[in-house]
Amino acid sequence: MRSSGGKNRAQLVGLGGMTAVIGGRGIEVARRLQSAVTTGRTFCIATALQSACRLIERRGRIKEDLKCTVVDASSSLGGTCSQLLIRYGFTNLTLVADHKHRLDNLVWKLLYDYGISVKITSNIPPRRWKRPI
Repeated sequence: MRSSGGKNRAQLVGLGGMTAVIGGRGIEVARRLQSAVTTGRTFCIATALQSACRLIERRGRIKEDLKCTVVDASSSLGGTCSQLLIRYGFTNLTLVADHKHRLDNLVWKLLYDYGISVKITSNIPPRRWKRPI
């Protein structure tokens, strides 16, 4: 919370599972509150990555030496995860996705924006399990 004209207000609001209930996917909430609004999915990923980075640092590991794989990298969350990993200092990334064209676009974006070349694969084995009923 930060003080703004005597009032405390949230800097970030996570809607989580309430996204469908709240009108306009949170756009109206963001407009009225003048705060950043997230569905919670991206925020959850960012928080998990941040926690993993802290754990790695506590154990004395060097991020540049670690290998990271992002599964479903061509999705919006996978792309965000890839960019966050690079921002946090990971440089040895492998991106996995079944949409080769979108994956190629992400690779070019990462190279252009961060100067990082990553490995990619679209060779995903089929599921070997059935969903429970």
